[in-house]
Amino acid sequence: MRRISPLFPMQHEGAYLLGALAAMWSKTKVIGFVGGEKYPNLINIFEGYKQGAKDINPNAKVLSTYLDEWDSPAKGKEAAISQIDDGADFLLQVADTSGSGVIEAAKEKKIFAFGSVSDQYKLAPNTVLTSFVLDEDKAFDQSVKMIQNNNFTGKIFKPGLEPYKGAAGDGIVYIAPFYDLGNKVPEKVKTKFNSLKEGIMNKTILIPERYDIAKVD
Repeated sequence: MRRISPLFPMQHEGAYLLGALAAMWSKTKVIGFVGGEKYPNLINIFEGYKQGAKDINPNAKVLSTYLDEWDSPAKGKEAAISQIDDGADFLLQVADTSGSGVIEAAKEKKIFAFGSVSDQYKLAPNTVLTSFVLDEDKAFDQSVKMIQNNNFTGKIFKPGLEPYKGAAGDGIVYIAPFYDLGNKVPEKVKTKFNSLKEGIMNKTILIPERYDIAKVD
């Protein structure tokens, strides 16, 4: 979730893809989101996730819980179990340490979870299907080059999706591999997922930014 000035990564683009992936594969048509705190950037990530799901299935139900707590796995697990009890069969957590409880609940209930900011596959290899990841090394390099080129100004740059870690171009947000779970993902889901990813990167799919708490349910 860290902001690397003057770069403001468009993490909602990665979240959009995860919402779409969940909606394509969900059996219950209910998916969930657990956030650490309700503040503008996290709202933007949730709204991207929700839009991805709704673009696939307008009738999809997207649950959300904000914990007001970034360091409580117990609270994360409690929120996740509540959403699972309400039908969610995919969960995205953006809650730092609290998110480990979300992943633990998903593991116990045998559903898939998504990680955020870092590649969290190793936390639960049979549960974490993928993550949206901030390419911090590339972001740092871009900031250093701005300084070296005397281009480190007050302007905010908004790099979005890249096809993979360290790829050429300005993007600094990528989707982690499916790893060993890849053989479980239906081919038609993979094909649609990759098509959406290409659409975001070539700007044929535009995902609006939504930060205003007052305008979000």
